[in-house]
Amino acid sequence: MIRSATVLLLLTLMVIGFLNLAERGVQAPSCEVFRVDCLIAKHQEFAAGIIGATGALFAAWIAWTTVQTQRLLDERCSSYITGEILPIIGGYLGG
Repeated sequence: MIRSATVLLLLTLMVIGFLNLAERGVQAPSCEVFRVDCLIAKHQEFAAGIIGATGALFAAWIAWTTVQTQRLLDERCSSYITGEILPIIGGYLGG
C-alpha cells in the first residue's frame, strides 16, 4: 500500500509540473524551474485551482484508504465471529 507521504510528494511534484507547463506558454520573463514562489505569483488563479484540486485528490485518497482499512477490519472481525465465537456458543446451547 502506498504511504501518505509518497502520495503527497507525488501530488506536490504534479503541481510544480503543471505550473512549469503554464510558464512555458508565457511570453514575459520566465521563472526558474523550481522557483515555486515565482511560479505561483505569476499564475495565481491557475495555481489556486491546481493546489485546490491536489488537496481534494489527497483528501479523497485518505478517505479511500480509510474505507478500505475499515472494510478489511470488518471482514476479519466477521471471520473471527463465525469461526471462533459461534461454535463456542453453539456448544453451550446444543448441550
